[in-house]
Amino acid sequence: MRAKLRGIRATDGSLIFKSDMQGSTNYALDGAPMYFPQNGAYDNTIAQLIVGDFKQAVYSIRQDVTVKILDQGVIQDPITKEIVYNLAQQDMVALRIVFRMGWALPNPATRMDEDRVGCPFAYLEPATAVTTQKVTFTVQDNAETPVAISGAIVDVNGSRVKTDASGAAEFNLRAGTYPAKIKKSGYGQVTETVTVADAAVTKDVTLIKQ
Repeated sequence: MRAKLRGIRATDGSLIFKSDMQGSTNYALDGAPMYFPQNGAYDNTIAQLIVGDFKQAVYSIRQDVTVKILDQGVIQDPITKEIVYNLAQQDMVALRIVFRMGWALPNPATRMDEDRVGCPFAYLEPATAVTTQKVTFTVQDNAETPVAISGAIVDVNGSRVKTDASGAAEFNLRAGTYPAKIKKSGYGQVTETVTVADAAVTKDVTLIKQ
């Protein structure tokens, strides 16, 4: 990522990506601090850059942490099942740490985002992005002749989108199963489950007026 950012300039010719030993971090992008993790924690086929207000990310680790030192055994690739390391054969020692962690991403309502449809985080996809499918929710009322409901909030696994004038809200999701909540003031909330595979998904939702 550093190679891609190096040399990028703003319209006035000033460098956007800088290396400054006097700043809060070694690197900064337009004044925002940057970190380059080297522990393999991020899959760069999905995201090459993660941007956000990391002060909003809250996490906690339980106290029941277990630690074990191993000098025998093998470590396998979870996908290919190939043996990556053979501790005894390669005269290696492994440290296994097991713990449980919980995290939350606060998204409070503000004057700029009263319905909390924004998110304090985003990511930059690679040139060849991971395949996603379009998931379309169409929200209507329960009248004899159903009418589209605009302004309803569709929450899919924490990502919130408002329906447009035709009652539609669209998401681009990777394969998997996602919980969804659909609500609007004056109507009862509806909970759905959406399964995404290898094709676009449409979901019709009926809200009952209270």
